[in-house]
This record gives sequence, structure tokens and C-alpha cells, in this order.
Amino acid sequence: MSNAASNNGASSHRWVILALLFFATTINYIDRSILSLIKPEYLDKELGWTNTQYGYVNSAFQFAYALGLLGFGWFIDRFGTKIGYTVSIVFWSIAAAGHAAVGSVTGFGVARVFLGLGEGGNFPAAIKTVAQWFPRAERAFANALFNSGSNIGSVIAPLVVLPVAAAWGWRSTFVIAGVVGIIWVFFWLPLFRNPPRQDDDAGGEEEKVAWRSLFKTRQAWAYMVCKILTDPVWWFYLIWLPDYFKKEQHLDLKHLGAVPGLLNPLSVSEWITVQAAAVQYSVYAALAFIVIWATLGFVKSGVNLANLGKALLAPVVICLLPFFAWMFSQPLVVLYTIVTVLSIFAGWLVKRFAEIGHDIVKVRKVSMLIFALCSLPIFFVRGLGMWEAVFLIAFAASAHQAWSASIYATVSDTFPKKAVASVSGLGGFAGSLGGMVFPIVAGMVLDANPTGGYAILFSFCAFAYVVAFAIHHILVPKLEMAEV
Repeated sequence: MSNAASNNGASSHRWVILALLFFATTINYIDRSILSLIKPEYLDKELGWTNTQYGYVNSAFQFAYALGLLGFGWFIDRFGTKIGYTVSIVFWSIAAAGHAAVGSVTGFGVARVFLGLGEGGNFPAAIKTVAQWFPRAERAFANALFNSGSNIGSVIAPLVVLPVAAAWGWRSTFVIAGVVGIIWVFFWLPLFRNPPRQDDDAGGEEEKVAWRSLFKTRQAWAYMVCKILTDPVWWFYLIWLPDYFKKEQHLDLKHLGAVPGLLNPLSVSEWITVQAAAVQYSVYAALAFIVIWATLGFVKSGVNLANLGKALLAPVVICLLPFFAWMFSQPLVVLYTIVTVLSIFAGWLVKRFAEIGHDIVKVRKVSMLIFALCSLPIFFVRGLGMWEAVFLIAFAASAHQAWSASIYATVSDTFPKKAVASVSGLGGFAGSLGGMVFPIVAGMVLDANPTGGYAILFSFCAFAYVVAFAIHHILVPKLEMAEV
């Protein structure tokens, strides 16, 4: 096979790899979201824990996640993304299923530790995979696409977790989550192959980078500072938004699991609807699995995706129309759907400006500043009605995801590929330290100030990005390459 043909095949296959990264990130976020979704309606009653105790349980996850990021950053640089990602997702899938075996605050703390250790491998592996498969100008967009899995996971989680918990009990949600993660591995292992050479690859075999050399660089500190200031905001959204909407906006979370609202447009009796809940969601899962498998297969074989899309579009839309009608009546679903769309659009804009000839450093810096400024309006969320709060929080969370995609891209902008996973792990470790402290602080604030606590917490969320951008710009004004 000629080099040109080989490069064209690699260029096409990179989107298959990106799809796998997206699905892994989606699974990752579903697994970590289950606890916050079942807390208000199930675990609060069963365990009787306080906000502070809940904060400590999430802090245990963050501490373990920090260690996992650090360990997997080294492990992936040492053994490669294929092996590293496999070990990570198998570990966290077993840990997710293990939640079903516990029934105390301490038990959940231990289970969250193991889940955090395993999930720590997702982003170092995904960021390094993007650096291996995509040219520099496309990496922010590629990062935005795989990172949108965190939003899709947050959309899917309430739609699946709450009905499954209502039908089969909350323990079943963790078991199913673990099984889905193992299934992903059977796609990853055969579809991943050696990545193509990129323009910014160094020649020859590269030595593994020593961590101590990274701490001597301004670039690593800039990335770590940004992560420790802004990662806690996203964790706050994931951990506390279901509680915020239940207590501040009086949202009935159990209603999200009321499948009759989905089937009423089809005039099916309530009794049949309730009995069919589990079967119905199994059908949706099977349909999604078939579509994913078909898409990956058609891409790999080179068949025109446009024809595949036309063939699948009509039956899929018809089957899912009642589902969409119900789905978009749910505040949390609408919120994370908006986040998904806006964050991907922002990543596409960054890619577009880079492609038409704008300096990549200016594009990266200006976009980061804009995303930081877009987080400021969340300061005014206190006192708004439910849907106004949904749209404002969605706008701020979209800014976070777009910011994160750009920050991830700065790692491959400023470090050689041999150091990308290690730097990503260090930054994730720093972010998780912030995320470890913030749930405890949030729980204490809410226990001490039940009426005004959320206003204090949203104020931090508003200003964290502007401060982070200022520090990053001082440390690395031109995104120059680090010497390691």
C-alpha cells in the first residue's frame, strides 16, 4: 500500500478512534453521576446522611481520582494508550458495579475511592490519543468532541438511571453501568491501531520524561493552576445540581423516572406503561448499540456515511419521537443538551479560526478569555425561576466545557508528545485536589446556611475562570514549547 493511501486510511480511522474516546467519556460520566441522581430520592432516606457527610464521600472520590490521574498519566506514557485505557476502564467498571454491594456512608466512601482510582485514566489517555491522531490545529475541536461525552453522559444519566432505579432498585444502576464499561473494551481493543505520524512529532524514539523536570516548567504550573481553580466548578455542577434543583427549585427528581410521561403520547395504559419501563429502556439501549456498531463498521470499511445516515435517520427518529418529547420536558436533560451543543460549537469555531490562517496562539488565548467571561453571569442565578436558572447554568457550564477543551489543547501546544499524558495527569491531579476540597466546603456551607448557601457557591463558580486565565496568561503569554 502506498504512503498516500495509508495516510488517507489513517485520516479516516482517526474519527473512529475519536468516537471511541467520546463513548468512553460518556460512560465515565454516567458512572460518576449515578450517586448524585439517586441521593435525593433514595440514599437520603436510606442512609440519613448530612450534606457534609455527602461532601466527604465525594471528596474521597476526588482524592482517589487525583491519585488515579497521576498514576495513569505515568502508566499511559510508559505502556501506551491502548493498554492504559483498557486497564483504566476495566478497573472503574468493576468498581462501579461494586457500589451495589454497599449500604452505608463508609461503604460508599470506599466504593468511591476505587471508582476514582480507575476513572483517573480516562482523560490522560484521551488527551494523548487526540495528540497522536490529530494535527495541532484540530486538537481543540477533537478535544471538544470527545469531551462532549461528559455532557452526553450527564444528559443520558437522569433518563436512564432514575427509571432503572424505579424499576429494579438503585443497586441495579451500578451493575448495569459496570457491564457497559466492559462492553466498550471489546470495541477498543480491535479498533485501536498505531497512530499516524503528525507534523509536530519528534524524530526517532523519545525518552520518557521525568516528573521532576515538569515541575521546573512554567507551562506545567500554568496548566495545574487553571485546573485547580476551574475543575471544582464542574464537579460542583455534577455533584450538587440535582440537590440544588430539588431544594431550591422544588424539582421532583422521582418524576424524571416516571416513564408514563414518555408513553402517554402513544395512548398506552398506565399499568402497561409501568410494567414496560425496563423493557422499553432495554430496547433504547439495544437500538443505540446497533447504531453505534453500524456506524463504526461503515466508517472502518470506507462506506459513505451520508448514505448510512439517510438509511438510519427516518426509523430512528420515528422510534424516538415520543422519547424526545418527554426528554426535553426535563430540566437537567435540557441543561446538559444545551451544554453539549454550545461546547461543540465553540470548539468548532476555534478550529475554524485556526484553519483560515489566524495565529493558533492568538486563537487559543482569545477563546480562553471569551469562555472565562461567559462564566460570569452565573453570579446572578440566585432568585431566578427554574427554567431561567436552567438556561443560565447551561450557558455557564457550556463555557466551562469549551474552556476545558482549550486548556487540554494547551498541553499538546506546549509539551512534546512524550510528556502529554504526564502533564495531563499532573493537571488532573491538581484539579482533583480542588475538587476534593470543594464538596466538603459546599456541604458545610449548605448545612450552615441552607437558604443562602448556593448563592455563595455560585459566586465562586462565576469568577474562578477569570482568575485562572489571568494567572495562565502571566505564566505562559505566548504558549511557548517547554524544554523537558
